Amino acid sequence: MIQVPLLAAALAQAAAQPARTQPQVTAPTDVKPGSINLDDVEYPCTRLVRLVSDLRAGRSDGDMDVPPAGQPNGRTVVLFHGMNFSGFYFAGLIDVLRKEGFRVVVTDQIGFGRSSKPIIPYNFHDMALNSKRVLDQLGIRKAMIVGHSMGGMLAARFAASYPDVTEKVVLYAPIGLTDARWERPYRSTDDAYKARLAQNHDQEWAQALGTLKRYFPKPETWKPEYDRMARIMTRGR
Repeated sequence: MIQVPLLAAALAQAAAQPARTQPQVTAPTDVKPGSINLDDVEYPCTRLVRLVSDLRAGRSDGDMDVPPAGQPNGRTVVLFHGMNFSGFYFAGLIDVLRKEGFRVVVTDQIGFGRSSKPIIPYNFHDMALNSKRVLDQLGIRKAMIVGHSMGGMLAARFAASYPDVTEKVVLYAPIGLTDARWERPYRSTDDAYKARLAQNHDQEWAQALGTLKRYFPKPETWKPEYDRMARIMTRGR
């Protein structure tokens, strides 16, 4: 049992420590507002599949069906993007996979990228169903599913919902492995929206960089060209 005087002394010592301050981060001055549908963001494939879902008026105009660049191996890889992105950022991975003979399908989920953004409750069941409909319209009966970040949660839901379609599953830096409610209190969508509007551009830039750099285990692996992702994330206003 911890003695009260010792606990009080420990708390007093902790309170006396100076608060840690985050280094000041200044956003680039040339980041301009961009299209909510990423019309001004280059996608790695111009062969975009225009698919319309009858689910809650969801329209997907950014799904990519990329054929193999080399000898086809007869297999398909489906890529699920993360919360802060859409299909455009898979350019390097698409290039590697298609050179290995894979057909690559990338879906912009409803609410992201070049897909429509209806004001509805979003959930992984609907995302998995829409993704399955993409594969149905393309005539794909079996695929390897790769999910990054939030896409990892979607990949797990897709595999659980459609095991006969799922050949293999790869989860890369997935979220959802822990319950975030234990780490921070619940904040309503309205409160989160107001907090975001209250941020200045420097704060948005710092938050975007912090989010992106969490994917890199060592700071020295970050490259200046990765700033492009932060630019896209912070150009909303």
